[in-house]
Amino acid sequence: VDIVGLSDPSVSTRIQIKKIQTLNTIVMNSTSFRFTPKETMLVLPTGDGMAIGFLQGPELPLNLAIEIHKMLSKYNKARIPVEIIRVRIGIHSGAAFVVDDVLNNKNIWGPGIILARRIMDIGDDGHILLSARISEDLREISDYYKQILRPVQKYTIKHGQTISLYSAYDKGFGN
Repeated sequence: VDIVGLSDPSVSTRIQIKKIQTLNTIVMNSTSFRFTPKETMLVLPTGDGMAIGFLQGPELPLNLAIEIHKMLSKYNKARIPVEIIRVRIGIHSGAAFVVDDVLNNKNIWGPGIILARRIMDIGDDGHILLSARISEDLREISDYYKQILRPVQKYTIKHGQTISLYSAYDKGFGN
């Protein structure tokens, strides 16, 4: 997840920092985050957002994305335009590995997290985009996911790789 337009030079750094802190608070207060055992996920700040690797089940990333959008919608209603926080989210399920960084902090790397980032980069403000792999898994789990996950189209990303995307949206979240 990242905050759309955060690096806009017309927005003061004080407001930019407040947006990062607000997104962090929203994620920390979401049910999907609070009730997931910390040892089953890895959270990495990315400057204007974060990458969260879940080690259990395909539903958690989507449920968290939906919660983030709903909580931001409520938060944004009481804000002036420059304070509004808009995000885009990319979700994928695939191989990811925990590796130590130069300071021995846990990091996550691998095709799974790389593809999630590329999917997120395709999105605009308000998008929750998912790879076909995780979308198909979710659509097998519940009729609800069949209703909210809609195929978008194929995109060509870095290195000439073509991926099929789904968009998650329903009343109250997503575009």
